[in-house]
Amino acid sequence: RLLILIRILFFTYYASLGSLLPYLPVYYHSLGHGGQIIGMLGAIKPFTTFLVAPLWGVISDQSGSPFRVLYFTFLISLVGQLLVSWRHDPSWIMYMVFITALFNAPVKSLLDSMVMANIKNSKLYGRLRLWGQLGFGVGSSVVGIILSKSQQAQQQQQDSSLGDTTATVAAAIAILFHNSDALLFFFLVLVVGISSGVIENFAYVRIREVGGGGREMGLSRLVSSMAGAPMFWFSGPLTELLGADRVLAFSLINYVVRYFNYAFMKTPLQGLPAEALRGATFAAFWSTCTIYASRIAPPGMQATMLMLLNAMYGGLGQSLGAIIGGKMQSKYGTVKTFIYAGIIDAVFVVMLIAYLSVRKDSSF
Repeated sequence: RLLILIRILFFTYYASLGSLLPYLPVYYHSLGHGGQIIGMLGAIKPFTTFLVAPLWGVISDQSGSPFRVLYFTFLISLVGQLLVSWRHDPSWIMYMVFITALFNAPVKSLLDSMVMANIKNSKLYGRLRLWGQLGFGVGSSVVGIILSKSQQAQQQQQDSSLGDTTATVAAAIAILFHNSDALLFFFLVLVVGISSGVIENFAYVRIREVGGGGREMGLSRLVSSMAGAPMFWFSGPLTELLGADRVLAFSLINYVVRYFNYAFMKTPLQGLPAEALRGATFAAFWSTCTIYASRIAPPGMQATMLMLLNAMYGGLGQSLGAIIGGKMQSKYGTVKTFIYAGIIDAVFVVMLIAYLSVRKDSSF
């Protein structure tokens, strides 16, 4: 019964995200905002997450009531998200996006933390999380069809005391600096987050540039989710076989391929291979990261460690990627932005593989 409830929770929560997040950047674009504004809007949520997510983790761990924290933050963030469309001027949108991000920061990590705490075998996480992937695909594809039929194809991507809180976060960070593998792990998560911030904010803008609408965007996310479902199922054995570091290396290779796919596509459907890669790779990436971060967390600090994971990927990484991508897209255009980003990631992957090939001891 518990596993069924977890599946339903993942499916419904991520279906709600799928119905909204992929289409936000194109919505901003349809309001007449340029690449720089879109990049800034895309950066607010991840950067806010980076700043506040670890603090939410501490509050959750020390309060002993993660469900209450989850209920409160989710409801406030929901209201903020609904108010984003109330006005169209950038200042209002930025303010409401910030409010939404402030309270939405702990939601995903709290879900993951509670699931990990209530399943006996951590390998089950990927098989449960695949329902979230399916929900995201169903939500995004249904909304894409609705938008296409209504001719509104405007979418994309997009405490206790202060001393105790600071000490707890510092203790979690200290773990990273005393464990070279953990340090490398979080650095790679940051790099993947930056790559994600660039591509997720402008991939659907690129689809729109080649004539795509709501139907094509919804289909793209459906393909992505369907490709990710089996990978979530096999993510546990895959992580054991390859190790977390190699999974992250493959994730970066995926971004290189996706960048060039989007850059050189001529029709919306030519972007489907990139979307399939997105789903499959993200499934392996996120399952691996969640399991590894939970494993290295000290007793009583699991939520804090998962918040740090979310802060590095969905916070600092994606915010930097959104800002960098926005400036590049505004200056060079979408095609050249993807080409340049692909080249940079390719060089980094070569350096990473060279390092991993000579490294001897590892706890990954």
